[in-house]
Amino acid sequence: MMRLRYINVYLVEQAYGGPEEGGWWYEVGEPVKTMPTRAHYLAKLRTRVGAWCDRMNSTRPPMYSVASTGVYVSVVEDNPARGYPSERPYYE
Repeated sequence: MMRLRYINVYLVEQAYGGPEEGGWWYEVGEPVKTMPTRAHYLAKLRTRVGAWCDRMNSTRPPMYSVASTGVYVSVVEDNPARGYPSERPYYE
């Protein structure tokens, strides 16, 4: 039996963590789409989804720009997309 893999698309942006050590930031990923697929379709679908992300990002400011509203990122994972981080990180 072939195992399912997932091509997950996230809208990734920076969130302000706090003023400690001059200010720190962390990445936040909001799930946009999950596409389950079998291994023999994975490469073709990954290419198509990657091209879609590139087109969508072509008019968006880079993620580290002060004008950024996030960028689309596609990732192959073993599970359906879930927002991350699951809990807000704290500076230690």
